[in-house]
Amino acid sequence: MSNSLALVPTSVPEVFRLAESLATSKGFVPAQYIGQPNAIAACILTGAELGMGPMESLREIHVVQGRPTLSAGAMLARAIRAGVRVEWVCSTSTEATLRLSRDGSSYEQRWDIDMAKRAGLTGKTGPWQTYPDAMLRSRCISAAVRAFCPDSIGGGGLYAPEEAESIPQRVEVVAAPSATAISAESTMIPRSLGDCRTEAQLRGWIVENANALEALTGAKRGAARERLQSACADMQLDAGPILGLAGLVE
Repeated sequence: MSNSLALVPTSVPEVFRLAESLATSKGFVPAQYIGQPNAIAACILTGAELGMGPMESLREIHVVQGRPTLSAGAMLARAIRAGVRVEWVCSTSTEATLRLSRDGSSYEQRWDIDMAKRAGLTGKTGPWQTYPDAMLRSRCISAAVRAFCPDSIGGGGLYAPEEAESIPQRVEVVAAPSATAISAESTMIPRSLGDCRTEAQLRGWIVENANALEALTGAKRGAARERLQSACADMQLDAGPILGLAGLVE
């Protein structure tokens, strides 16, 4: 089927206009994004970095424990589009083995139910007890793609949703603020670039200031690029994706 009718935003303002429209589209947009146009825009921009269209991004990218994740099925689709050959060597309710190959190289990833038990994944009621074969395939896919072809998912930092749920959150306790203060701080996007302390805050700031960033020209555009590069260096982040999100790639 032709892709000629696919509607893909070509600028950050277009992304925001689309996000505003989708924010009320119940049934077509996941419940977590309803009424959240900024979150929708961030999701679309994240997907665009992976070559995904707006609606595919909303279907396949989920925020789990404060980090964007990509479904195992979408990871595998990205790998296949990148020229990776996929072969399921084994897939049962107790074991899954996936072989990936490309350009003469191959990689084999295995996950079994004993590994899941050791990781503490099977002890409570949920998909591991109901659909163990699907969960084993999911773990195989995400581990194999990150190890063998991380280029297909924009690097090795993306996890599947079910993986992110099992990653312990690092908590740094400085004081004991009120519950209201904690809630406000965790969702607040800093007003100033200099106040951004995390990648999530930095991306949120870029999304909030997308129109102003796009309007920059000449020396002001160069200065903004340098400030973002400096912020990335302070946070030990790869500046490329951040500058791409801001539309400031040279």
